[in-house]
Amino acid sequence: MTVEQILKRAEKAEGVKWGAKAVQDALAAREELVPKLLEQLNQYYERLQNPHWIPWASIYYLNTNAYRLLALMKETSAYPLLLKGLALPDEQLAYFFPEVMRLIFLKDVLYGSYDGNLEAIEALAADPAVDEIVRERVLWVMGMLGKEGRITREEMLRFTREILEMEKQEENPSVISGAVEAMKPLHLHELILEARYFEIRELLDEWEYEDALDQIFQFDGGPREEWVGTDSKGNRLVEGPTPLERVLLVYRCGRDDPCLCGSGKRFQDCCMQRKKELRKKYPEYKWESEDQIWYELEPIIYPPIENVGDNPGLAVYFPREAIAVDEHAYRGMKIVCRPMEYELTDVENEIGTAELWAAFQGFEQICQERGYQTVLAYDETHMVHFLAASWLNMLKHQLENTGDSRLAAVEKWLATAERED
Repeated sequence: MTVEQILKRAEKAEGVKWGAKAVQDALAAREELVPKLLEQLNQYYERLQNPHWIPWASIYYLNTNAYRLLALMKETSAYPLLLKGLALPDEQLAYFFPEVMRLIFLKDVLYGSYDGNLEAIEALAADPAVDEIVRERVLWVMGMLGKEGRITREEMLRFTREILEMEKQEENPSVISGAVEAMKPLHLHELILEARYFEIRELLDEWEYEDALDQIFQFDGGPREEWVGTDSKGNRLVEGPTPLERVLLVYRCGRDDPCLCGSGKRFQDCCMQRKKELRKKYPEYKWESEDQIWYELEPIIYPPIENVGDNPGLAVYFPREAIAVDEHAYRGMKIVCRPMEYELTDVENEIGTAELWAAFQGFEQICQERGYQTVLAYDETHMVHFLAASWLNMLKHQLENTGDSRLAAVEKWLATAERED
């Protein structure tokens, strides 16, 4: 593919795929191609300064696809211009990097072309005037760079703390989500109570917080639950591939996407061949569809409570009495909150309800001892994984299904869960 053909391809619609062949051709023509791309990108940025200029679709596709190609080539020379463009006002940003492409490609572009200028990327993430999607994606990428050691843990801890402190005033859910996502790769456990602050105030998705808590305190980095597939008759497969192999079997991944194993390498250069071999080894596995992912009842692995070597356990940050309640609630929620396609057995329903009721008994005892009159008062000091109202509502649902007489006690506490505006 010639330089002209590469440039022509970049003008195609937003879904253009830069496959391995295109990237190889671009790398072969790098000396000629990069200056031409940079010239066009600079011209485009300058023209966008005119608020009355509206580009043709092919022109702004060329802009975004050029950044994508440069990122795949690990070319860093366009990074300063990329950051300047991402800081444009919304009207111009829509033409510089359209929203749909921000959602799909911006993380990979930022990651692939990062030039080591930490101050510049921090300034973009911290600027309240910058688009919230951009700021969220920047924070995600900083976490990925931290995992690789390209940003130190101390730098990530300092900056993420600054962002979370700022968001106590700004209250932007997208930015909060990005900051919490950035905490995961480097296990920034020092900030977990900051994340809980936003979860209690419903500025962070509950399951997102729960996942972050688990990942931050699971230092082995492996999947926390066994994933199983189904055979051609719909029977669940309990034995077979390892958790990582199941991830490779189930999820899609493009040749040039970051590998599913988390190595940071391109899929083609890492586990693509392994995935092909796994497909042959487990032909009965239904991959490529998230609808076919099931969660096996066991094991449900609760994060470590005590310190493991130099790694802290939950007890460093949460009261032990709160952890005792939370472990029951955690197990109960993991059992009863399954995908809709999964039909719980009677035994599973009984186990899930028993775990949630055990959590309720511990919750009531703490409230009586501490003088808490509301669910919210309990959460402020004792929430670990889930808001109490969430698992209490699930317990209510389970008891309603069986006409259980214990329902009234649960409903009494749920009546205190409404937050005053």
